[in-house]
Amino acid sequence: CVVQSSPKVAQVLSQIEQELNITLAQLLFRPMQRICQYPLLFRQVHELLDKSLESALEDLLRKSGNTRTNFVRMADDVQRVLDVVNEKVRVQENALRMRGILAEELHGAGMKQLIDPSRTLVHEAQIRLRVEGSLRPEWRAKRAYKLYVFSDLLLLAKRNVTNAGFRLKLKLPLGETTAQLSCADGKPRFELTRGIVKYIGSAGTLTEVQVLVASINHAKNRLTQYVNGKIITASGPARATF
Repeated sequence: CVVQSSPKVAQVLSQIEQELNITLAQLLFRPMQRICQYPLLFRQVHELLDKSLESALEDLLRKSGNTRTNFVRMADDVQRVLDVVNEKVRVQENALRMRGILAEELHGAGMKQLIDPSRTLVHEAQIRLRVEGSLRPEWRAKRAYKLYVFSDLLLLAKRNVTNAGFRLKLKLPLGETTAQLSCADGKPRFELTRGIVKYIGSAGTLTEVQVLVASINHAKNRLTQYVNGKIITASGPARATF
């Protein structure tokens, strides 16, 4: 960058930015801001045009080789461009968040190996979870966990006591796991089932439980493919956890 390598350029630029009360970065970002405003501008102009001017507008547009329909289509074209840009930004942000989780936030063997371009983060939730009928003390009573829902697997983690972040507790292949609501005793709950093992969980509110279950089921529906009448998943053959 010229600004970083040349103190003289940096000084001149700083003086100009102070005089104009705007930074170079803000100026460079303005075209993108304006693109976001164009669809709304075009539609507002179209809606607010006086009916008495419609014929004159049609004549003017026709002389320039356009029509009123083309005028409206411009807003749709710009909106489609914005949708593509927003989707690319969302994908990039998702990839960065996933990398942050697997490389820094979540501790355990093989975490970095889970970073894959085809894997995406779907949802994160603070939950309490236990295993129904388990004889193991760690699973008999509900404990606090963080659940990461990815496009092909579920990662359950417990907060580290000695340092920041979480430690991996359990990994569930999404293709082998089912999720459903369970409002026993009027309390918002959910169930995760894999094979013969059933995990009973809860969250802060009913809405949080509903969003979690919906996110898991939506990701599973996208993961599952039907080939010649058989269900093929990315997780491979089922395995028992306990």
